[in-house]
Amino acid sequence: PCRLRDIHELIVDTGLEKHGYAIIGQGQVDEILFSSPEEKRSYLEEAAGINRFRMRELEAKKKLLETQNGITRLNDLTNELTNQLQAKEQDVIKAKTYLTLKEKLTFKAKNYYGIKIKNLLDKVRENEEKITLLHNLIEKNQDQVNRLEASFAKILSEEGKLGLFSDNLQKIVLN
Repeated sequence: PCRLRDIHELIVDTGLEKHGYAIIGQGQVDEILFSSPEEKRSYLEEAAGINRFRMRELEAKKKLLETQNGITRLNDLTNELTNQLQAKEQDVIKAKTYLTLKEKLTFKAKNYYGIKIKNLLDKVRENEEKITLLHNLIEKNQDQVNRLEASFAKILSEEGKLGLFSDNLQKIVLN
């Protein structure tokens, strides 16, 4: 396995680049002499083997630019995640506050309804005691009513006997 970069470096070192010649042909002498200063510089750099280092410099700059872009992207992501984290932290605070308040409310509701139920049970017991007393009073009064009815029946019976006795007595007196 071989990298493309290694092949380019090998070609640069051999002088077989697209403009590189270790020996300059006679037809090119005029071209070099009448070329612009930038082209002359390019020919000299090629002959001196500097192009290899230029390629490395370009690759390094390209990697540096990619790294800077990556860092910029990471900074953007970091900022976004920081914002999201802050929002989530606020949500957590709200949730904890909600749970605390809900717990307090539940506790107070249990106490309130516990007291309410206790009071109602106390009233039920009081009413049951009153009902028991009333039942006892009713039974006692029923006994008195039964005795009074028996006495009344006895009195009626006595009255009937007295009425017969009175009738008999009048018959005797009138006869």
